Amino acid sequence: MTTTDDPTAQTLTWVKPSPLHGRYELREGEDVRATLQRRSAFGTLADAEAAEGRWTFKRVGFLPPRVTVRDAGANTEAAVFQVHWDGSGELTLNDGRRFMWQAANFWHSQWTWTDAEGTPLLHFRPVHLSWHEQAQVEVSPAALVLPECSLLALLGWYLTLLRAADANNSAGAIAVAASS
Repeated sequence: MTTTDDPTAQTLTWVKPSPLHGRYELREGEDVRATLQRRSAFGTLADAEAAEGRWTFKRVGFLPPRVTVRDAGANTEAAVFQVHWDGSGELTLNDGRRFMWQAANFWHSQWTWTDAEGTPLLHFRPVHLSWHEQAQVEVSPAALVLPECSLLALLGWYLTLLRAADANNSAGAIAVAASS
């Protein structure tokens, strides 16, 4: 299992304050550090915001899909996340730096961002309670000094939500097929 395994790591929490809106907040205690807002319940476009910047995320393509990251209001990509068949992937920034998204356990229920050398940076432990999606995010000291730390926290949650939605859609399709 890949975690930061560091007692000095900072723990934050992703919460969904209301079941009626596609808005999520990354909190440190009661303080909101970042927000992710889905523009539509049916699309994959989302607005992401933290003190360090504002971005939009969107899943595009089919085989293989990828997620584009754009600075808010820009028409060019700031980064691209290439999705692998197992849900893991690689984020490549415009300057060529790379970060890896990988399952942290056998069940693919926890996920970790690492740098290109494999150093764990952020570890996600999601909890899905009906409408109330939530996750603990353990942020290593190595991640805290990265200018991309907020971007990784936001994109990691976005990827977690996409994975959960895809799983729900698959389960629904199986249930419909079984009832036919």
